[in-house]
Amino acid sequence: MIGGSKSFKTMDITTKSLSHAVSIWGKTQKIHNTRYANLVKIALKLYVLPRMGYQTKDLSSSGFLALCDTISCLELNSVNALDAFDQTFTERVEGGSLSLETKKNYRSALGQFFNWLKVQPWYIQAAELVKIPEILQRARAKTTLRTISSGDDAVIAKG
Repeated sequence: MIGGSKSFKTMDITTKSLSHAVSIWGKTQKIHNTRYANLVKIALKLYVLPRMGYQTKDLSSSGFLALCDTISCLELNSVNALDAFDQTFTERVEGGSLSLETKKNYRSALGQFFNWLKVQPWYIQAAELVKIPEILQRARAKTTLRTISSGDDAVIAKG
């Protein structure tokens, strides 16, 4: 969704915002006093979030922080964020505005952030809560298929 604009969502209390997660990660012993947290913020602002439909180009630092406060950590995962990063970065390298060496620094920091994120208990718990409706839908679909194969017309009409 390049060039589009995503609407802001209200998050429930169990879901941490992207800015909160980056802040917590930046304070961990391994990351504290390093430039990794800044690299992640820059990578998100310039390469990841724009690819995902967010308008970040002209945001000030406080404006970007406010935007990240509205984005749930669950909206991003290592696969879609790193794919978005790679796609955007490849376009910029091919356009001559960035070098491949620069990519390694940002991608390394993003990878470390998402590796940390996916093992956090609060993230795992929130991600499992999101999966429950998906699991229920699959269970309902299996029930409907079993009903169809057994020939129960009354349930088929409902489904």
